[in-house]
Amino acid sequence: MMTARDLAKDFLRPYVERGDSLDSITEGHMGCFSREYCLQIGACVWKNGKARDYSRDELVVTRFRGKECLLVFSVPDLIEEIKKGAAQPSLWESLL
Repeated sequence: MMTARDLAKDFLRPYVERGDSLDSITEGHMGCFSREYCLQIGACVWKNGKARDYSRDELVVTRFRGKECLLVFSVPDLIEEIKKGAAQPSLWESLL
């Protein structure tokens, strides 16, 4: 079963595999937003009437499998995990 961490790694995987630098990946504050999943590199998240800013070295998941959540992952840590892991198909490729 896919976890939110797996989703975050699948989101970053194409950029890591083509050799993009950490700065290249994080400076654009990339994100993906749908009914099922919302994640963004660096973010300003409003929850209970309060805003919280996250740095560009953090990937924030605010919706997973259609449910609201707030999960924060270190982008450098995710990149290292991707680099160490075996090649595997991306979630995004399977949706095409």
